[in-house]
Formats: sequence, C-alpha cells, structure tokens
Amino acid sequence: RKGDRGTPRALGGGVVTDLTVEQLPKGWRYHIGPLEVLFDFMSATARGVEAWIEVRHDGSDVPEIFGRKDLTGANTVRDLANAWKGQNGLSEDLFRDIMRRIVYDVIQRWRAGPDPTDLFDAELASDRRYLLRPWVEIAAPTRLIAQGGSTKSAFGLALALTVCTGSNKILHGYRPTQTGPVAFLDWEAHAGIHKERLDAIARGAGIKIDREMVHYFDMRRHGALRRTATALANRFHELGIVFVVVDSVMLARGSGSEKRAAEDSTLELYEALGELGCAALLIDHKPKDAIKSRDKKGGYGSVVMDNSARLVWDMHQVAKLSDGRIRWTASNTKANNSAPHPDVSYEVQITTDRRSDLWHTCTFTPIASISDGLVESSNLTEQIELLMVEHGPMTVPQIAELLERGEGTIRKVLNRGAETGKFRKLPDTVPPLWILAIDDPREELEAPW
Repeated sequence: RKGDRGTPRALGGGVVTDLTVEQLPKGWRYHIGPLEVLFDFMSATARGVEAWIEVRHDGSDVPEIFGRKDLTGANTVRDLANAWKGQNGLSEDLFRDIMRRIVYDVIQRWRAGPDPTDLFDAELASDRRYLLRPWVEIAAPTRLIAQGGSTKSAFGLALALTVCTGSNKILHGYRPTQTGPVAFLDWEAHAGIHKERLDAIARGAGIKIDREMVHYFDMRRHGALRRTATALANRFHELGIVFVVVDSVMLARGSGSEKRAAEDSTLELYEALGELGCAALLIDHKPKDAIKSRDKKGGYGSVVMDNSARLVWDMHQVAKLSDGRIRWTASNTKANNSAPHPDVSYEVQITTDRRSDLWHTCTFTPIASISDGLVESSNLTEQIELLMVEHGPMTVPQIAELLERGEGTIRKVLNRGAETGKFRKLPDTVPPLWILAIDDPREELEAPW
C-alpha cells in the first residue's frame, strides 16, 4: 500500500488541503476532511469500470453508503448524493461536488495503469535473503514437491512453527531471520488434524506455542485461492502474518488439469500469492511418472508452474520403517536467487497414543546423508532400500559388495521383499536389476500425513 498527499483542491466552493489518497491492491481510499471514501475490488466491465464503494463520516463503524457501483454511469454521482441526504451537517450539494471530483479522479487513476518504479531508489524487500535458510526465501514463493505419505504437510507445519516461535528445536537447523504470526491455508484436511499435528510437534520439541501466533484457515469451502485472495490479504495485514503455508497447490489453484487450462489457473494462483504480501511455502503433489523415474523428481504442472516458483525443493521418501520412522531426502532442484543448496535428509519419528491412535509426538531428526542412515540401520532390508534410493536399480552382486554380505543372503531378502511388494525385479535385464516397488500415488490424498 502507498499513499500520496494531493495538492490543495477547490471542492464545493472551498479549498480542502487535507486530501490524501491511499492505493490498495485493487482500488483506492480517499480521505477528505471528515469523509473517507473507499473504491475497492475495481474491475473493467462491458459498461465501464465498477467498484465496491464505502462512504464513512468521521470513521464510523458502519458506512453511511455502501454497494457496488458503475463509476462511469451517468447517474452514479447523483445517486450517491441522493443516498447521502445531507447527513452529519454536510449538505447534499457539497457532497455531490466532492464525489464528482473523487469519482473522476479514481477513474483517471484506474485508466492510467500502474506507475513505473525507479530501481535506483527502490528498497530491498529485506536485508536478508531467507526467512528460514535454506527452505524459505522472504521475497519469493517456495515450492515443496513430495509424494503422499512422506510427511510433507507435517513438515510444512513444522516450518511454520519454527518461524512463529523462533526456535531451532523443531528442525535442529537455522533459526528464522524474522519471527511473527504464521498462517496455514488448508484445502485437504481439517482443523482437528492440524491441531493433532501441532500438539505432537510441540510435544516432540519440548516447546510451547503461543496460540496468537498460528492462524489456521479451512479453505475447502472457498475454492481456488484467487477467489478470496483480497479478503485474505486484508486479514493477513491485520494479523501481521509473515509466512503462509498453502496445502496444496492443485486445490489452491482450482485445477487438476495438466493442459493449457492449468496454465491460467497457475498464473492466477501466483497473482493471488502476490496479494497476500508475505513469504509462502506451496506444498505440491508428485505425479506417478515422477515417482517411478530413477531420480524420483518433478511435480505436477506445466512449464508455467516450474518457472513461477523461485525456490523448489523436491522431497523423496528414502524408507518407511517398521517402527514408524520415515526417512526422506529433499533436493534443491531450483534456486533463482542463489547457488543450489545441498541435499537435506531427515528422519521423522511419529509416536501414537495406544488408546486413541492419535499422534502423540512428532520429531524431525537431521540425517547428514543417506550413508549415515545406512550405517544407523541394522535391518538388512532397510539397508538395501537406502542403497537403492541412493544408486537406483542395482544387481545382487553390487548390493552384496557394498553391504559385505553373501549374494545368497541378498537374493533371499530381495525375493522375500518382492512377495511383500517392497522390491521389484526389472524384466529383460541381464544380470537382473532390482528396484524399489512404488506405491500407487493415487492414494496420496488419503495418506495419514
């Protein structure tokens, strides 16, 4: 938002020297003496230019006049003056003259379009690149791509809680460069699920979280983000939101298509994010072909989706262990404003209450590399899984050599894993290559986290 103080103008036979104009994302607010006139949600129509108008006197809670009007209509000013009816000691004639000049001014501002910015005088968005290094930049959206069941939503919440608390006990990494209230826009679950996760993460880290610092919005009833972006921007401004998590991109943009129609919805999504005016994390799903690929990287969407984000993290699950631990590695596949970051790996431990089966604790423990996870695991099946994540398809002799085990032992584990759906032998390969079997990604929206 920006404002400018106008030069003294003759209004209604007198000179008003306290005229100020405040530019809003989709309109302007005028202050003239005791009057406040708002023109918001402005849009071009077949008839001309329409806007939502509110007229207040001395900052009244309820506007004396409000409604959507065609600003270019011949009778617009007259209708507003008739609605005023000389209230609060301001005559109908004087009010008509003020409104005539203001309506003309706002139409001219609308038609003139945006003003250019002098880059030599422009201020940096921040004196720091990152809100939370290396995951989230302050002035650009971050995209997190992951398959279902990899704890991506819980990790997004953990990032938000790290920002609002300023603590490094949750992710055991950097502290945020700025702390403040955070928002979670949810199209997939409901408040109860995220309350359960929030409590489990806080309990696992041994910290308390101020309830005034976390703001959850259930977006399932509101459709695509573009529909509520302006209203949310106003709420974010009131609440002082510094970081928002969008879960998930496909539903927030209002399109599951991967064709040309999706490009328009993607552009509208990023336009809506610009209105919110804070750092953002976009959680995105991973398509089936990406999960089956050797490097397991890539998300839904066209080239527009890939190019719109400034920072992209691609998370792939390393192993889901029998005791509830999940290991994943995130690769920085795009970094427009800095050098790419090295891979980051975490082990996520989720414990549940025996009676209710609800999450009790959720902890994120850094693993320096895949090889560290390999050393930590004493289970041969888990060790083979970790090797395949790091190296891709492998032969029995290759696995046996790296793990220093007999080929017969490795072959038995692979055959047993094939029966349970954990491993798969690639057909027509000599010598035979083994890979990890992939779960059906269509189930990812039903995944427990």
